[in-house]
Amino acid sequence: MTEFLVGCCPKVHVHIKRVDIKDVPEDVDDCEKWLHEAFEEKDIMLEDFYSTNVNVRGRLAGEGKKSHLSLWHTVPSLLFYTSVLAPMLLTEKGRSIYWKTAVFGSLGGCLWMALTT
Repeated sequence: MTEFLVGCCPKVHVHIKRVDIKDVPEDVDDCEKWLHEAFEEKDIMLEDFYSTNVNVRGRLAGEGKKSHLSLWHTVPSLLFYTSVLAPMLLTEKGRSIYWKTAVFGSLGGCLWMALTT
């Protein structure tokens, strides 16, 4: 995402397919089969997208929509995150809280995932 925001990557291609919950099988085996087929479909789409055939290369199935993201659309988010993080990182107490949150939050998340799966 940062490459896109600084202009190194001029385009981002996103393909969204909405699936109705009624179309998702409830049985575990059927759901695994359905999900596997969805990933096979995605793989075929990516093969076409990165193909050497100029007729299909760089295109996704369906109708495309261009969206322009200007620098001015990203400024409010930048100002918000800067205003929240700057005071925290400029003080010793803030850096301590930030560091502890990063370390213990990551460890806690890994522990939670290990316990719940």
